[in-house]
Amino acid sequence: MDLASRYRGAYQAALFTAECVEDAHRLGALDSLLKPWVRREIALCEHSLNHCDSKMDLADAVSGLAAIAPRYARLRRDLFSDAHHLGRPEPPWRKVGPTFAVRAPLQVWRQPPAYALLRRDHGSGTAGTQSWEFTVFARSGDPSEPGTTFTAMLFPDSGIGEGTVQVVKELQNQREWYEQLDYAFLALGRNVGLAGLYDPDRGQHPPPIPPTD
Repeated sequence: MDLASRYRGAYQAALFTAECVEDAHRLGALDSLLKPWVRREIALCEHSLNHCDSKMDLADAVSGLAAIAPRYARLRRDLFSDAHHLGRPEPPWRKVGPTFAVRAPLQVWRQPPAYALLRRDHGSGTAGTQSWEFTVFARSGDPSEPGTTFTAMLFPDSGIGEGTVQVVKELQNQREWYEQLDYAFLALGRNVGLAGLYDPDRGQHPPPIPPTD
């Protein structure tokens, strides 16, 4: 078997592994984001062999491809346990990739929502702004649940970490959801401020009190 055929076999094995762990550890509504994400990650490696000029390049390409499926399998096992297994700490936000995080709360006693934060633009917008999507899945166990998605705009701000996140009032008023948005950015290692949050430790202050007549 030639090198190209062997690499193609590794590529197909990564896809097959992803399919098997998805069938074994089903994650309801979160799968609408997780399944496309892992397939995009694997697809990015599909033609890596074409860019290999040395044995070291080949080793890096194969290692990168081979690492995706085991990492994805561990993530799904952890999320499945977060949602279904008692006797564990409060489920944390879990980092899927550099710009993607999800949270699957315990579903045993009640049915709290699941959450996801994903950067969509993957490039800097005007003046360095970034566009993110924050999705709340009210029926997190239902794979057909579309969720409610809010756009979160991250604006550079020299006084507050990496910048300030602005969202619509509808999300700000849902304080539990708004709190989870803050935790999501923290899980990704992003030190941001939320425009509607008073946090003096991050240099944020309460909004000015309007003048009275």
